[in-house]
Amino acid sequence: MQDSFSKMANLHIRRLTAEDLNAVMEIEESTFSQYWSRGAYEHEFTENPIGHFYGLFVDDTLLAYGGYWQIMDEGHIANIAVAEKYRRAGLGETLTRYLMTDCQSNGGKRMTLEVRRGNSGAIRLYEKLGFVGAGYRPGYYNDNREDALIMWVELAEK
Repeated sequence: MQDSFSKMANLHIRRLTAEDLNAVMEIEESTFSQYWSRGAYEHEFTENPIGHFYGLFVDDTLLAYGGYWQIMDEGHIANIAVAEKYRRAGLGETLTRYLMTDCQSNGGKRMTLEVRRGNSGAIRLYEKLGFVGAGYRPGYYNDNREDALIMWVELAEK
């Protein structure tokens, strides 16, 4: 499946806008048990000066989205989600790499994120991209009190 996406001429990443909210919320609500509100995303897309949120599209169809906050020379990945029928096709990796490159182009030297301690698939992906575990946030997730693994990556020098 990954090969079919990499060869799609219309696969592109662009900054998300308020017009993308319905598609984002559809993926958000079907992916996470504890999800962001529509208002939170609207704020990120239209008002937050440190927010950088992008979608991965084929034509006008949103397949995945993610974003980070740029705080000085650090990027904090807020979330990444891939529509269920497009998972395990390399799209999460493509989008995460894009976020890392974008952060670096904005002066970022490192990035961080929190991931559910039990989300081994996501942890393996982040490790593949150079992130390393740096500790835990006990009981971080309200829905089941699961710990979050804190991960960091140093971005390559230009």
